Amino acid sequence: MISLSSVTESITAFALAQQMRSEKNVSTAPVVEIWDFIDKLEASGEFAMAPLIYIHEQNKIKNARVSGTAIFSMDKMVGTISGEETKYMLFAKDQIQGGVLTVNDKQGKTAFSLEILSNKTKVKPVWIDGKLQMQINTETQVGLDEVMTPEEFNNINSKNVLEERAGKELQERILSIIHRVQKDYHADIFGFGELIHERMPQTWKKVKENWGQEFAELDVVVNSKVIIKSSGQTSRSIQTH
Repeated sequence: MISLSSVTESITAFALAQQMRSEKNVSTAPVVEIWDFIDKLEASGEFAMAPLIYIHEQNKIKNARVSGTAIFSMDKMVGTISGEETKYMLFAKDQIQGGVLTVNDKQGKTAFSLEILSNKTKVKPVWIDGKLQMQINTETQVGLDEVMTPEEFNNINSKNVLEERAGKELQERILSIIHRVQKDYHADIFGFGELIHERMPQTWKKVKENWGQEFAELDVVVNSKVIIKSSGQTSRSIQTH
């Protein structure tokens, strides 16, 4: 049972529903329809997802927050991923709706933030040298939102350099969460099996019985392209620190 500082359970439920709707725009929790969640729970070999709710306490006041993803196999929760990891999972599923991408400097500290304006992800199963591979290509349009280190910004001599750096970091983060889910949970929350079933039915017949292990060992390649649009197309003005 969740113990909160809210006045009533109905108010808590309403607040959570509002948060879940707003999370669609920041992309740190999945938006899940209850009928789809139940279908996947009941289907053999399917994995279901749900938004993750946690308790945030500030000044001794407890409130529920929505961030992250809970992963279910049949009727059991088998693991979780964070809100930040959820963002890159949603990139892989072509379900990103908004939010912010960060770009690090050479020391690994956040140097820039980019507002996500739109994204298109294409996922394709292919055979490469006799081995099944998932190829993921993302194209993301962003606006420059915040500059944390002006000196780093001054060192970048063209927009193309920043786009290239942002694309490389994005593809690394998408691949990182895919590898973690493969290794830790063997749970195909990305829908790769459904794509293989749809586009390679004969291949699916061979792998479906042992798809959990096949998914865990599946070769995945990610290529990400980031396009920085003019500041006039963003919803916020550029901030510098």
